[in-house]
Amino acid sequence: MLRWMRGKLLNPVLVKLDRLDDINAKLDEIKQNVHVKSEEAVPESINDTKDNNIFDIDDRYVTVAPSIQNEVDLFKGDWFCKLPVEGVESGEITHFLTDHRIPACNELVPVAGKNILELGPYEGFHTYQLENHGAASVTSIESNKINFVKCLIVKNIFKLNAEYRLGDFMEYLNDCKEKYDIVLASGVLYNMADPIKMIRDLYKIADTLFISTFYYSKERTDLQHMFENTEPILLYSKYKVHKRIYEGRDAKSFCGSEKAYSMWPERETVLDALKDTGYTKVEIVEEVSKIEGKAGHSGNNMLIVAQKA
Repeated sequence: MLRWMRGKLLNPVLVKLDRLDDINAKLDEIKQNVHVKSEEAVPESINDTKDNNIFDIDDRYVTVAPSIQNEVDLFKGDWFCKLPVEGVESGEITHFLTDHRIPACNELVPVAGKNILELGPYEGFHTYQLENHGAASVTSIESNKINFVKCLIVKNIFKLNAEYRLGDFMEYLNDCKEKYDIVLASGVLYNMADPIKMIRDLYKIADTLFISTFYYSKERTDLQHMFENTEPILLYSKYKVHKRIYEGRDAKSFCGSEKAYSMWPERETVLDALKDTGYTKVEIVEEVSKIEGKAGHSGNNMLIVAQKA
């Protein structure tokens, strides 16, 4: 009856610490009422909670020796990526070692010695790659609380120097006084309610952008059900975007944004917005007509390096 929910420690969405305090207070009250004078006298329903789970009683304590697996198991079954640590069970996708986007961009603009801002690190695999390519510093902003804690676990495991910050990067960009050599925006532009504003804000703080993004294509008839309508909405009287209504926002795997919708830009919208803003050298490093995502969505994708003159 008094057992706490197993396997939910550090899940910032589900766990409320004040409930733990309530349980502790109730335990103290029970002990006083029945004159419990030793741990052995605590009723079996409270103390006899050990099984194959590494957590005990209310999941605040780990009862086995420290290990990387203990840390990873805080989100057991919820990792997308496979961590490159021998013998550790995590996700299935090998992005830490095989994702090609950072190496491809690095061929055009080397990241070694550069100060980099990363937007939406997800599980930290690009942070890991940036540091392995010699980045001088990486500041990474994540608004999803679960992903933020996962990134801290990755930072701890691989002894990364990156600074992870929890918050909305659009709010950060509004008043940002810092300057960066490169901003990495992978998998975030198409999740914005205003992707044009995001590009304009990035121009103020960075000479170079690495962007990986889905874009809307009317030829993709298999995806039209994802959008409110096929006719474009004009942002700033010029830029064509299409409103996508999110489904499955309650799923653990969802990592779009806090809003119920986003605006997917058309292909030329992305390229025009970058050039209009002031990025005079815009190169498409890679373009793929279909990419499957974990949540089942797919779309046309571009990997872009945009630079000022």
